[in-house]
Amino acid sequence: MKRVFLLAIILTLSLMPCLAQKSESLLSKDKAQIVKAVLLDNYLLPKPTLLGERKELVYLSTENIPSKFTPNIYGISFILLSPKQIKEKANTIFKYYAFGEFKDDGSKVSVSFSRIYQDTRIPCSGCAGSASSTKGIRYEFRKINQQWQGKKIDGYSSAS
Repeated sequence: MKRVFLLAIILTLSLMPCLAQKSESLLSKDKAQIVKAVLLDNYLLPKPTLLGERKELVYLSTENIPSKFTPNIYGISFILLSPKQIKEKANTIFKYYAFGEFKDDGSKVSVSFSRIYQDTRIPCSGCAGSASSTKGIRYEFRKINQQWQGKKIDGYSSAS
């Protein structure tokens, strides 16, 4: 009886990495769908220029999304930056976009998407460094028929 119990534990432990990998892969696929939906919907991004003109450059933080999640969007060229690279640009006039943390409560996924603008020419009272402003949108997504469908919950803005 002990051998059967021990064998069951060993078998369960040996299968856990496979099960976790499958679950994580599904989560990644879902997250990629949500990222694409937000980027395609978002009015915070610059509008593409007329056909034949240059692409708009959009700096996008990879803090909460892997770079492989960035979709191709007509007229926009994404330049992906790690949090370290963004910090290195702290002393410049700089605008970038960022996803907030993805929050999954089991029935829905919430995420925010922000445009952050920092300007070293404007002194910031009460903070170290330059002035910054943030404008963003909060989204809520639900999976319906194997597709993520989202809606804007609210917007927000702040300045320092």
